[in-house]
Amino acid sequence: MEYVIGIDAGGTSTEALLSQTDGTLLALVKAGPGNLQRLGMDGFLAQISELVDQLRASIPPTGSLTRIEIGAAGLARDSEQSKLMQRLSQSRIAASYGVQADSQIALFAGTLGRPGLIVIAGTGSIVDGIDGQGKRHRCGGWGYLMGDEGSGYHIGKMALQAAAQAADGRGPRTSLLPRLLQHFGVDEPWQLIEAVYRPPLTPTEVAKLAALVGEEAAQGDGVAKKIIAVAARELARQISTVAGNLGLPPGSLSAFYAGGLFSMGELLLKPLMEELSELQPGLDLAPLPYPPVMGAALLAISHSKDLTEAIIHQARNTAKEFHL
Repeated sequence: MEYVIGIDAGGTSTEALLSQTDGTLLALVKAGPGNLQRLGMDGFLAQISELVDQLRASIPPTGSLTRIEIGAAGLARDSEQSKLMQRLSQSRIAASYGVQADSQIALFAGTLGRPGLIVIAGTGSIVDGIDGQGKRHRCGGWGYLMGDEGSGYHIGKMALQAAAQAADGRGPRTSLLPRLLQHFGVDEPWQLIEAVYRPPLTPTEVAKLAALVGEEAAQGDGVAKKIIAVAARELARQISTVAGNLGLPPGSLSAFYAGGLFSMGELLLKPLMEELSELQPGLDLAPLPYPPVMGAALLAISHSKDLTEAIIHQARNTAKEFHL
């Protein structure tokens, strides 16, 4: 029996999934953040090796590990992918390897190799797409200093700015100001300066403020609603850019969304779809049907055989055991 491992090394956590090539999912293990840029090559490989060792315990002596497919945050550049492939090949853990950005395994989880795109919005934001000939186009993914428009970080930063403007009287009143005071445990607006800058909030900490914005928007705060509308517009622009560059009619393009920001539900989806109806009429978004780690495992299987309905059905059924 042949086995594969799919790995989703994200900015928040890392998951590794063992599967038979018939689609039977066998074991799932998890670890901490897996961003290659933050861990460094040695740290990243150490974490991957530990996860693979845990999964290999479920492979019988007569089985063979034919492929490891990795999608990782911070792995968008060809140079980084080449370095990682070289190091993995030297390890001889598996017969073959695949490495790509984490957005690409998420995309495969939705499209299963067909033309389509995915928008991912969490701490950061990115849109990734592929056409029928395998041509890829992506938009975003520049990080919080250069981009990440429409992300949790973007929303959190706009909330902090709106609170400061309200405190000055140069912006409209908003319930975000008292909510932020409460969130940081301070009494006066000026005390937010120390809470935000000493030490500076990390991008992840700023992104967590997006949930607060969603709550206030749900309660009817106009400023919070406007912030979400701005984020939706930015995501729609990225989606439209990728869809336009793929050159496919909306009806032939599967489009999916994923990421923690979409836990806002209709608060974000409604303005996003309204923007898309103007920029890319006929393009519908659906939630990602399978998690990225499952996309990585299916992508690994696809390198040795066609992804038949039987394989997909088996993966879907056995995924329930792992709450995927």
